Amino acid sequence: MISGHARILGDFINTDVSFTNKYDDRGQSLDEIAQVSAKNVPGLQAGDILVAGSNFGAVSSRELAAKVMRKLGIGAVLARSFARLFYRNAINNGLYAFACDTSEIREGDLIEIDPATGRISVPQRNLVLSTQPLPPFLSQLVETGGLLPYVRLHPDWV
Repeated sequence: MISGHARILGDFINTDVSFTNKYDDRGQSLDEIAQVSAKNVPGLQAGDILVAGSNFGAVSSRELAAKVMRKLGIGAVLARSFARLFYRNAINNGLYAFACDTSEIREGDLIEIDPATGRISVPQRNLVLSTQPLPPFLSQLVETGGLLPYVRLHPDWV
């Protein structure tokens, strides 16, 4: 079960702008990039769930964005839709991303997500949403921390 407070973002969130060092070539560490990125979402706390509209991760091709979100402790990302490359980068880097109708979720709502069933709820408001759960193999990737940690645990898989 994933539980966290909603941090509402808009449509077409370009994660290259919000969660990477794309425009700064000093070669910062993941910790340094995460510190700067945290300022892009006011009030962001470890465990929070990012809630967005359409095409989350638009024009984003850097897996660093998903790594930074994990470093910040983001519990999951909920969006109406995802840019395909961001979505795959999220899974490959151990970050849950679920497509669902996010229009009823409000800033600060406590959200509970059951990744195994795809049930998303806001208990205080009796709001229940559903999404496609990840196939078991992809859930294992996320739970293990992403593709590389999974391969390290299962060297005979490749």
